[in-house]
Parts: sequence; structure tokens; C-alpha cells
Amino acid sequence: MLPEPDPVTALPPLPDGRPRTFLAVTSDFEAVEVDTVTGAVVRSIGQAGTRAELEAAEVAAAVNVIDQVWRTIDGSLTVVSECCEPAAGAIHVLGAGDQFSADAQTIAGWGIGAAPRTAEFAIVGYSLEVGTPERWRISHFLDPAIEGFPSGSPGWSRDGRYVYWWSESAGGAESTWSLATLDLTSGDVSTLVLDWVPQDSRLTGVAIRASGELVSILTTDAFTTTEGIVATPAGDLVERFAIEDGSVLGNYDPSGTHLIYVDGEGTVRWTDGSTSGILGAGYVFASW
Repeated sequence: MLPEPDPVTALPPLPDGRPRTFLAVTSDFEAVEVDTVTGAVVRSIGQAGTRAELEAAEVAAAVNVIDQVWRTIDGSLTVVSECCEPAAGAIHVLGAGDQFSADAQTIAGWGIGAAPRTAEFAIVGYSLEVGTPERWRISHFLDPAIEGFPSGSPGWSRDGRYVYWWSESAGGAESTWSLATLDLTSGDVSTLVLDWVPQDSRLTGVAIRASGELVSILTTDAFTTTEGIVATPAGDLVERFAIEDGSVLGNYDPSGTHLIYVDGEGTVRWTDGSTSGILGAGYVFASW
């Protein structure tokens, strides 16, 4: 297992601490960079397929679209997720300013999380990868019978020592949800069963705030009701909070203060717990 690379400096923020731009996927599945203050699109990162092509296809899986876009904290790498074939996922790594191309370096997986200190990311899917394509620190097969199937994006502890993600294990008509934890010091993966997740419910994504607590979105009641949750790194539920129905989790900025997400109406929102605002409309996903 390789050691942690040198820390990098995060992109300079606005005076209020929010990043100057955010990355997003439009309702037409185009990956873009957007000015945080004005809401103007700064640049297009690219597009795999359009909404019209997806809706016209006899089989939805016949058309791939971009569904997520992320970047390392220093902006040196942009990571684009393409859905929904192959089943193992298709994640493309781009250099700063590069345009999306289906020919770009591809990694299997469907959940992405940027490191809080280094220019690395974690990818979860049928396997776990931590690092960069040029320097993987961890490469670990995830056994569904033991570690389940990851759900959404992973999150890193503030000190960069641990990576967390939610994991679903199917058991007949019922599913069991767990918190999976990778210890980057040892390379070990452990799981903790979550007894507070109701049946017919889903956790999607982990965002880590400055306190070190895990923030996520829990969808319940046959996926029609949405709420936010806060849990400890030990998997204990400590808070439930209201969030717009149909919301899609993004992440916290590098300081762990400002959470970005997209609500069910396609509006990009941010909150620091006491203040909140709108960043734009017409999107399906957003991240800092």
C-alpha cells in the first residue's frame, strides 16, 4: 500500500468561503462548470447523450448520458460518470480544462468522492479504488456477499484517513443497510449494520462536514419521501432534517462548511446549516 501523497492547496474560495465555481450536470445531461455568484455557465465539460436521445430510445440503456461530475480540491482532475452501461460503471478522468470524451481514461465504478487534502479521489462500485489512475493507493475487490453493493458517492474523513460509503445487502424480500469504512492506514474494510434504516428505504451518498459527521439523504415510503440524516462515523443516527423531496446529494466544499445539492425540481441549492441559497435551475446533479 502506497503512502499518502503530498497535500495540495484547494482552489481559492469566495470571501464567504464558498467555492468560486461549482460543477453540474444540466437537465440535458451536459457537464458544465458554473459561476457560484452569477449562475452563469463558465464552460462546457462535455456531453455523452442528450435527453431527447434518451427519451427516443426504445431501450433506455441503449443511450449513455453523463449523470455526475466531480473534481479534486485543487481542480487538477475532473471526474465524469457515464450511465448506465456497462453495469460496472464508466468513470472518466480528465485533466484540468479537458473536454469529455468517451475515449478518455475509463475506470469501472459508480460512486466518486474527492479527497480533502490531496489531489486524489475514491471510487466505489464492484471494487474500491483510492488514488489516481497513475497512482492507486488502494485497489480492493468488494465482495457483495460480505461488503454489499455501494450506494452513491463515498466520503472522506476530514483528516483523509478513512473513506466511508453506504452499502446495501439484499436478503430475499428485505435489504440490510451498512456503513462501510476503509482505513487507509491498514487498508482494511469494515462494515456496521444500520438498524435505523427502514425497510423499502435507500441511503444515497456520504458528505462529510467539518465536525466529521456523515450527512446523507434517506428516501422512504416507496421512494416518495425524502429527508436528510446525520450520522456518526460509528454509524449512529444523530439527526434527521427536512430537505426537499427528490433531492440529490452533492458534497461539502473543502472546508466542510457548505453543502451543495439539487432538489427534486432541478434547482441547485447550498446550505451551511444556518444560511442557504439557490445557485441555479435546470440541473440533475451538482458538486463543488
